[in-house]
This record gives sequence, C-alpha cells and structure tokens, in this order.
Amino acid sequence: MITDLEYPYRPAFSLLTKILDEHQPLLSQLPPPNSAASAAANAFGGSNPSTAAAGGLPPAQKGKLEGTLAQYLTKYQDPKQADTIMKVQKELDETKIVLVSLTIQYLTSTDNVAQDY
Repeated sequence: MITDLEYPYRPAFSLLTKILDEHQPLLSQLPPPNSAASAAANAFGGSNPSTAAAGGLPPAQKGKLEGTLAQYLTKYQDPKQADTIMKVQKELDETKIVLVSLTIQYLTSTDNVAQDY
C-alpha cells in the first residue's frame, strides 16, 4: 500500500493494523520463509503459479483478502472520515470557529450597548 506524503500517518497505520488483525488466520497459514531465497520464491509463486499473486495464498483466500482490502481502501480515501480521532478533531475545530465568532458578536453587541449609555 502506498500513499503520498500528505496522507496522515494515523489512519494509514490504523488501516494496516485492521487488515492484519482481521486476516491473522490467513497469515498464519503461510509457510514461514527459511531464507531470503525461499521468501522470494514464495512471494513470486514458487512452484505453484496459482498462488503467485497473493504471495502463497490459495485463490479463494486471495479473493477474500482483495474484497476486504477494496472496502477499506474506499473507506480510507477520506482519512478524516475513517479515523475517529481525526473526525472528532475536525468537529472540535468547527465548534471552536463557531464559538469564537459568537463570542466576537456578543462582545461587539455589548460594546455598542455600553457606548449608548
């Protein structure tokens, strides 16, 4: 998964953690690599070309992983909607702007009332 430099770190790592947590049983089924050469062979298909694209996963499990990944990538296109902390921060910022503008309006109106007396 690749992002640009502007994408926030928190949602990116949150996405990776969710995918790893949800697919832990799939990952545990992969054979452990004995060396860098065997890891490369497994990643590029080894002796079974049907498992090449998913790094050693059978086609049915590969399809399940791709479906989940597509859903998450759609959700995480807007990181402020996907990450709850960023979503709350955005709402707080909007509330702060409204509060400041209301305070300024109140102070200017009380200043006008005070000048009338």
